[in-house]
Amino acid sequence: MIEDKLYETSLNWLRKYIDENCIVRGQFMKGKVPGTTYTWCFYLRKGLYNPEFNKHLAVCFLYKIKKEVGHFDFQLSGLETAATPMVTSLPIYAKQLLDIDLHSFIFRKAPKEYGLEEPWEGTPKFDTPTLLVDDLANSTMSLKICSDICRNYEIQKLNYAFVIVNKVNRSYYDMGLPEEQYSKSEHELRQKHDMYLDPNTTIISLFDMDEFNLKGASH
Repeated sequence: MIEDKLYETSLNWLRKYIDENCIVRGQFMKGKVPGTTYTWCFYLRKGLYNPEFNKHLAVCFLYKIKKEVGHFDFQLSGLETAATPMVTSLPIYAKQLLDIDLHSFIFRKAPKEYGLEEPWEGTPKFDTPTLLVDDLANSTMSLKICSDICRNYEIQKLNYAFVIVNKVNRSYYDMGLPEEQYSKSEHELRQKHDMYLDPNTTIISLFDMDEFNLKGASH
């Protein structure tokens, strides 16, 4: 399996790469919500289309999954487009590094409007549980969309999801939200869960916002 030293080396490489290449800081950008602006923003796909990044990501993924899930008896999936390079590269490196066979497929944001009209690319296995993956947790509804498709099509799902960054601070007060909108109990839940997913789904993440000196739920 992946040794502690190799894991720490890859984790440090990823942290440095993300900090230097995958976060835009110090400029105002249009926010998702009309009328809002961002002063920082993650762009993790700058790493996810880098083979070296994906190799280190796979090392950390294999280490964390073995430690927290304890097995690799699952298939991988996530929502296009952030999860696309993850469900492609992780099985390749899993085979190269540990001779582990991981099946994978990708969920579409909308089903094809012709042919079989399926909401996925590839072929899901209906007798194998699915580990959902994404670049961020507590950011968008990507994981929930995947979870809903799993439920609607009776695709088994693990009670875990893997992400690179859990977009939350460790301190409740660093989030900068009023108590009537964001409670301390909700903050504690987000440390290991996604705000849009079922509470019984545990988030396995490599980093949180504190790792990059970022504060605030909305940039």
